[in-house]
Amino acid sequence: MARSRSRSAGRGASKSRGASRQTSSRKKSAAAPAAESDEADDGSMDVDSMMAIATAVLLLIAILFLDFELGSAFGEGLFF
Repeated sequence: MARSRSRSAGRGASKSRGASRQTSSRKKSAAAPAAESDEADDGSMDVDSMMAIATAVLLLIAILFLDFELGSAFGEGLFF
């Protein structure tokens, strides 16, 4: 198990560590956008976008099929 710090040591140490964490996180965040821009240049769609488009198209087709069935069987379809 990990040892816990005493309260007095934890407060003083966290103030001195906070400044070093902020500077290192700024350096890491500045380097991250350069790596992301390389991946975005390939021009292809990601899987999430393709699945959203496919789901929307299939949902529209299903609604049209149901409307066709209502129109042909019961005469109450919106489009057919």
